[in-house]
Amino acid sequence: MPLFLPQNRFTFTLYAFLFTSCLALTACGGRNENPVTAPTPPLTLEFVAGELGGQGNADGAVGRFTSPQGIAVGADGAIYVSESTDEPIRRIDSDGVVTSLPNTAKNKFWVEKFYRNVPPSRSLAVDSANNLYYAVENECLIHKVAANGETSIYAGQTTCGFANGHKSQALFGKISSIAIDGFGSLYLTDPENSLIRKIDTNGMVSTLAGRVKETGASDGMKELARFTNPLGITVDNQGVLYVTDNNWKKIRKIMPDGLVTTLNPHWENTKTPVEFTDLLGAIVTDQARNIYVMSGTQILKISPNGNSRVLAGEYWSHYPFDGQGEKANFGAWARGVGEDSMAMWTPGRLSIDQQGFLYFADTIGHCIRKISPEGAVTTIAGIKPNNDWRHLDGQGSAARFFTMLFDVNDLPESSLETNYSLRMDNNRNVIVTGRGWALPKQVARQVSPSGMVTSLEPWGSSNPDAVAKNMNKYWFSTETSGRESRTVSGAIFMQDSKGEVQTLAGGVGAYYQPKDGIGGEAKFFNITALTLDNADNIYVIDRDRVPSPTPWEMPGRLGYLQEGGLIRKITPAGVVTTIAGSLDERGHVDGPGSKARFHAPMSIAGDQYGNMFVADTLNHVIRKISPDGMVSTFAGTPEKTGFADGLGNKASFNTPNIIVFDRHGNLYVADSGNFLIRKITPAGEVTTIAGTPGSRGVIPGKLPASLSFISGLTIDDKDTVYIFSEGALLKIVQKK
Repeated sequence: MPLFLPQNRFTFTLYAFLFTSCLALTACGGRNENPVTAPTPPLTLEFVAGELGGQGNADGAVGRFTSPQGIAVGADGAIYVSESTDEPIRRIDSDGVVTSLPNTAKNKFWVEKFYRNVPPSRSLAVDSANNLYYAVENECLIHKVAANGETSIYAGQTTCGFANGHKSQALFGKISSIAIDGFGSLYLTDPENSLIRKIDTNGMVSTLAGRVKETGASDGMKELARFTNPLGITVDNQGVLYVTDNNWKKIRKIMPDGLVTTLNPHWENTKTPVEFTDLLGAIVTDQARNIYVMSGTQILKISPNGNSRVLAGEYWSHYPFDGQGEKANFGAWARGVGEDSMAMWTPGRLSIDQQGFLYFADTIGHCIRKISPEGAVTTIAGIKPNNDWRHLDGQGSAARFFTMLFDVNDLPESSLETNYSLRMDNNRNVIVTGRGWALPKQVARQVSPSGMVTSLEPWGSSNPDAVAKNMNKYWFSTETSGRESRTVSGAIFMQDSKGEVQTLAGGVGAYYQPKDGIGGEAKFFNITALTLDNADNIYVIDRDRVPSPTPWEMPGRLGYLQEGGLIRKITPAGVVTTIAGSLDERGHVDGPGSKARFHAPMSIAGDQYGNMFVADTLNHVIRKISPDGMVSTFAGTPEKTGFADGLGNKASFNTPNIIVFDRHGNLYVADSGNFLIRKITPAGEVTTIAGTPGSRGVIPGKLPASLSFISGLTIDDKDTVYIFSEGALLKIVQKK
């Protein structure tokens, strides 16, 4: 029995008297003259259904990475990871919490890099005093981050070349890898000069092995040895170096006196020589002087006597998978063409701690892997990307939505154009319909408030694209094959409450020239989005696809010329008129509808007064179209990216691609280039609701939390915001 429970009637009466007296004092004012108001429960981002995973740069208890490559473990057990030079170096502490090191990035806000190549990564090394050193692959410098956080140039100059001497005067080629011994001497591979270099504790730079610009594979003493493409380097506790010479698929051994030999390891069971697949730089040694090297997609363990075995990884794998030994996989790319020349390889680097645990920067898997001395592989930071590209019904995390993952080199084709229309039905289920060039066909899915995902009929056969609905009817467009084998949507269909479908306007075909008219007489180029007003008029965005900003041109590829956009109106009788914009001219022009210009508008929504609002995506603004067809800029700074809150044009967005209204007349914006959810009041005041500027990768929790690219957005009648991001359905709710 609880101690506080009254034991007899007298005690109970006393407790009741004291309790009611306290209530009376409070009600009459008493001593509680300023009663405390219960705090409003905080808003949180919660997972509903699907699968999270993939690229990101978010810090926190989970952490997200994009193509991690360099990795090093400090004496205190902290793990340091480098991605691209534009991203900060990340630190993973013993509890798995990821933080970014200040002053180690050119640009924390990755969002400005949509149309650029991903910069190269960095090689890392940590000394016994927890000073961090890194070398950028396309530079000729070595940087230092002291244990107290101070940053400096440790060695080299901005000019590349070759010169020994004091580290401040020395010249290096583009450095591939660095390593540091127990005394503080630093070693590096200089593939441009075909050399192995050393920086001693006095700061003097010397050539340990090789001759400047002379390639080859010969062994010998110091400058008699030759290297062709030395990439990886490690040093054991006896000062012996091991270097991966990738062109020759060999591991070279360099003694402290500069004698170079070539290792000839053999398989421990058969004694046959080991033939390496690719040696891109992942090599480390342990306290027992065993060597661990990534060969293709496998980590090999080579003992001092040459006995070799596979510690972890499958010979032919491409998707990261945790497991024991050869049952584990690492992310990999395919190299070569045809069965005879095809090989799988991964560019990630290795590091090792004092207990003999290996750490691998899984570049393709966008995560950090830990390998035990027995070969057990686990993922300790980041989330492996979703590789289950299919529709799968089920509860919560067991369900799957077909989604092409975010690709840093191909943003619009893989993300902007692959949107998910989210709608609420009368039972507060979320109806998810896909848009894009994905196969198999996108189907409509129903997600219950509890997270149960089921496929709907007859949508599974009709492949719905843009969708709008009222209480008892659906209007939708469908995708068909079009130019460049992409999909195009040129007709609007209506489905009534009995499930009967009829064509309201347009026709199914590949890229018709837009034409106004009635029903089938009207033509659409490519229906991107649609919405209803209060009178069941349909408003349509009609435009071409956004060109993919890949850094190369595909042979024979047709360019996208119509990046503007039309706003079309369809009456309940099927009469189609064009009210604003131009298909052939892109730009930002306000004014009467025929004079207005857009740049790849992607979403449209209407308010209760008959105004239409458009997410003018590549103008980075929200536009307003009044009932008389006048176009104005409602919020955002035209043709400029940013993430500032404020009134009207004082605010800024980056590729806003979805807009929806709540029941209070506020407009919610998927600011997908910033990975944010923004709110605009009827007066035009912009605030940020969810997501952290500069952070990408879905990490649920108390707002602002963190989001990835946003491809779906809706709000129910209780102000719950639903978001589709990173292959999963999420929601923003008050945490009680």
